[in-house]
Amino acid sequence: MRVGEPKPDGISSVILAAGAGRRIQPLGGVLPKALLPVMGQPLIAWQLEALREQGIVEVVVVIGHLGDRIADTIGDGSKFGMQVTYAEQVSRDGISHALACVEGKVERPFLLLLGDIFFAKGDLEELLRRFLKPGTDGVLAVKKEDDIDKIRKNYCVEMSPSGDTVRRVVEKPEDPRSSWKGTGLYAFSPDIFDAIRRTGRSALRNEFELTDAIQVYIDMGSCVRTSESKAPDFNLSEARDLLELNLFVLRSQGQACYVAPTAETGDPVQLDRCVVLSGAKVESGAQLEECLVFEDERVVAGRYRRTIFVGGKMLSCETSSPAPGG
Repeated sequence: MRVGEPKPDGISSVILAAGAGRRIQPLGGVLPKALLPVMGQPLIAWQLEALREQGIVEVVVVIGHLGDRIADTIGDGSKFGMQVTYAEQVSRDGISHALACVEGKVERPFLLLLGDIFFAKGDLEELLRRFLKPGTDGVLAVKKEDDIDKIRKNYCVEMSPSGDTVRRVVEKPEDPRSSWKGTGLYAFSPDIFDAIRRTGRSALRNEFELTDAIQVYIDMGSCVRTSESKAPDFNLSEARDLLELNLFVLRSQGQACYVAPTAETGDPVQLDRCVVLSGAKVESGAQLEECLVFEDERVVAGRYRRTIFVGGKMLSCETSSPAPGG
């Protein structure tokens, strides 16, 4: 936070990590999306680090699919400098339903993070800064998006005539009425749980949609603002999204390659913009370009481009890759 600004005392956080990851198979069958690797760390570790840097140390993680793996990895959060507790979503009935699972555990204003997104720390800081403004009941992180198809796959945010508050949110709109796309970062007061209780299942997917609950929250008179995300954002919906994310972080850190200390590479081996995780073995004669090699995987001699090696399989990501935020 900037000098002289309000501090986030009394603010907690929630990470929704119960999803089954059906669209990202076979990766979702190997790991929950929150544990998918980003440069040697699980995605959720990057989220926890971003929260901690903003002075937020209390987090409730909602788990479901392979939730024991998340709990085993994160534990009580002490190794991340956090205080982590858990809530379980037994049935998959939508994001709003997942958030409802923490009612009673979260009694203060909180930040909400979807467990399958990657964001810049600066964007989280800006969202928190706007949330701390007096009279603000909620904040939605949004991004200006020129690609209508990307808005159709997400949710659209329509602003009030003054441009200062949110008037309407629409899940997966057929005909978006604005170019503001939601990015999966939010901030709410505990009153959002009242809005969730008043929200029924959607006609779109017969689920309890968070966007519907947010609309009820707005209609209740809550002041919901937006915070514009400036940096690229990633939603891990498909396998190639994970590859793109690792390549993005690699570039951002100014590295040509990342090879974990316990990974083995033969001689000769050619690695060009690759991420090779712990215990992996890349044998002599292998030539890899823009590849991700999971832990303990073996890569034999050959030429590979834009490939993920996981579970003894090779996932080709050669098809045109979406830009960040897809």
